[in-house]
Amino acid sequence: MTATYALHQLAPLLQIEEQAILHYIDLVRQQGYTFFDSEQNEQFSADDVKFLQTVLMLEREHGFQTTEAIRLVLSPTFDITTLEKPEKRLQTLPKSDESVHHLSQSIELLATHISKVELQNEQLLKIIEAQQTQQEALFEQNEILKQQLQLLSTSIGDQGEQQKNTRQLDRLEQQNAAVMNLLNRVNTQLHDQEIAKHEEQKQQVEVGFFKRLFSKL
Repeated sequence: MTATYALHQLAPLLQIEEQAILHYIDLVRQQGYTFFDSEQNEQFSADDVKFLQTVLMLEREHGFQTTEAIRLVLSPTFDITTLEKPEKRLQTLPKSDESVHHLSQSIELLATHISKVELQNEQLLKIIEAQQTQQEALFEQNEILKQQLQLLSTSIGDQGEQQKNTRQLDRLEQQNAAVMNLLNRVNTQLHDQEIAKHEEQKQQVEVGFFKRLFSKL
């Protein structure tokens, strides 16, 4: 006598709820499979149980959709031994995990790179502001010196002395102008050097960053 199983006995064998079993039974019937006298007495044969177990295994371990799994098992050429073993499939998972890990590292590396570039930009801005402050201070000192010389020239009543002081004032103004021009050229050169140095460092950081980034992917 063929061993049969009632619906409630299938649940522990298939490891799913009875309601879910009924859903699978309907789908299997739609694909043309006939269960052992299940329509009248709700009895299932060992072959029925094996059929459902195979469908569930294809779903759980091989990623098939339910309908695809049912059609595959119903196929005359179906051979379960030709399927990729679950152990082999699981061995490929760490590669995916490794790719995710590399992507995470690349994102962290990109964030670090951006922080370094922002810090370099802030440092360059501070250097430029300091140079501007220095130029403004020199200009103010020059203006103060000119005012003092003018007061000195005015306080001297003698015309000859006044003319002499005027000539001295002119010479001092020329000297101050020359000094200011020299300082401006020096500051401009320093400014250009700082910018060139900053751009070179920035390019070196970017080249190193993208080299490390693409080596991770």
